[in-house]
Amino acid sequence: SMVVTSVTDITQKKKMEQDLMRARTMETVGNMVSGIVHDFNNILQPIILYTHILEKRLSNLESSGNLTEIINYVDKINTVTKRGYNLIEGILDLSN
Repeated sequence: SMVVTSVTDITQKKKMEQDLMRARTMETVGNMVSGIVHDFNNILQPIILYTHILEKRLSNLESSGNLTEIINYVDKINTVTKRGYNLIEGILDLSN
């Protein structure tokens, strides 16, 4: 009777599985970072816009006298700034 022994080198297969898992992890991290950057951009744009409008309104304050409108812009800047702060706090909580 004859005995046949088969030896398979699984080292290459394990390395390929690890590489695939690493690639999937990097894709997931990339998608998450992309989403965070998009959200943060959506927060920064109104801050920039309202600050610009507020600068214009303040320069014309003496002629218009419309303080309520200016307070409204400050409130909007405050709201979106808090959203940005909360987003960053959430990211920091995830990293700890």
